[in-house]
Amino acid sequence: MHCKFNTEFFVPLSFQVVCALGLCAFLAGCDSAGVNTGSELPRPKEAVSPHFGQPSVVDGRIAFDGFDEFRDFMGSIINQEDSHLDSVQAAIDFISLRSDTERLAEEIGKDVDELEVVEDPFFATVLNPKGEIQIGDMVYKVTRDYVYRVLESNIDELSSISLRNQDNVLVNQKFDHGPAVEVFQVERHDMLNKSAEISARKNCEAYFTSSRRARRRVKGQAWITNYYIFWSATTEIEYQRKSWGRWWRTTATWVSLDARYSLSVHLVPPGGAPLPPIVTSGTYSHKKYNASEIRKNLDWTVPFGEGIVVMRGWISSTYRAKRLDGLQRSCSTYVRR
Repeated sequence: MHCKFNTEFFVPLSFQVVCALGLCAFLAGCDSAGVNTGSELPRPKEAVSPHFGQPSVVDGRIAFDGFDEFRDFMGSIINQEDSHLDSVQAAIDFISLRSDTERLAEEIGKDVDELEVVEDPFFATVLNPKGEIQIGDMVYKVTRDYVYRVLESNIDELSSISLRNQDNVLVNQKFDHGPAVEVFQVERHDMLNKSAEISARKNCEAYFTSSRRARRRVKGQAWITNYYIFWSATTEIEYQRKSWGRWWRTTATWVSLDARYSLSVHLVPPGGAPLPPIVTSGTYSHKKYNASEIRKNLDWTVPFGEGIVVMRGWISSTYRAKRLDGLQRSCSTYVRR
């Protein structure tokens, strides 16, 4: 039985670097496959801090007292089903970017992928429909390619920054901003593994009939993304049907996800030299019957203070689904960073 943990660092430097965020500590059970190797062994963190409670909602955005509370909250929702995420939102009377994107997709008849600002459903659960989250006295606004940060007292500086244009197309350019706003670029997987001459595919689809007449498909995707305040490495499959011009999740006889991965977290404390990386590598294999979806967060991390956390590695995934008539389809992705 293997439990995998993420790594973080404390400030000041006199504290020992620890590896926090044990996914198995937060969830019921651990992966049955996977190997954790590195220069030091991670230490698990309690599932929920004794002082942890529901975060506040201020002007429609979640407001955490600090990164510790944010980290604990993420640990409680990572790898949970949508129904659980919905209940968490309802408990704090909060509308998330995740649920609002799904509402918008249904309202205008577009696929969620076309409107999705943040592909990670767990991170999108703590952002409001404007892409905002507050940690301490800082407010962060997450757009498709940039993260903007201001003091809460300067939040009006973010009002002109949009996630989508009037035609609901994702906005990619950097917005002009005043000196009170700091800007960080969202980092996603590289599109080409030149050394191996392998095209890196984040998304894949396998249709059960010709694409023009297709009404059922396997859809897979994976990502390794840095949102500045949250790193995510995830892979997922959906079995979908097409109706009213849009693809919807629907139940298959079974869906399966097989992944191989190797991920390393590099720590750079404030003003300090880089520390030896902690590497997590292994395999993940899971099949669900009478299901439409499997998604697995293979690694994630939240920084402490102003230090730097960098995740590197690759994920190779194969997604399969079987219909009631016995027909099967599969597709694969490979992402690296």
